[in-house]
Amino acid sequence: MIELNCNFDGGTYMENDSKFGYWGYVFYYNDDKPFFTESFVENSSSKPKEFLYSHIPGSKFPLNTNNRAEYMGFLSACLRIKSRLSDYTESVTINGDSKLIINQMNRKWECREPILYKMMTVSQKLLNSIQISHKNTDLQLKWVSRTEPYQQIADNVARQMSKDIKNNYGGEKTEL
Repeated sequence: MIELNCNFDGGTYMENDSKFGYWGYVFYYNDDKPFFTESFVENSSSKPKEFLYSHIPGSKFPLNTNNRAEYMGFLSACLRIKSRLSDYTESVTINGDSKLIINQMNRKWECREPILYKMMTVSQKLLNSIQISHKNTDLQLKWVSRTEPYQQIADNVARQMSKDIKNNYGGEKTEL
């Protein structure tokens, strides 16, 4: 049985008195070693950001809050899942340490913030399209503690991107 697991994360950092979002994710099979990671920052172009903006016409809002960055981590992971999911994958579990994102996506909590609502709606449509195209794949969303090992990897992957960007602009680099 092939079990695909993914942990996503997002956060914010300061640069020249401006706040920017960063996000990333890690993939692994059946509690094995991670085999794929990817991370993004708000102040650069990326497919997940272009995808989000293309589905919310006339709206290019900043991704500079933790919740918006977490949603971008989730959305980015879902885009990767959709593009790479095999017919042989029997289950997909998407894990995150944001109770807000997981509970909103599982439809347990409502969303009151207008921009997050737009991001949630785009993410739900993407999840629905994954479920429609892979009907035999069990898809679950789970909250995990930020101390869970794979969640720490997702956090480190995302944070490293923001540190690399800061380093290119003369900031300080901190080892993981």
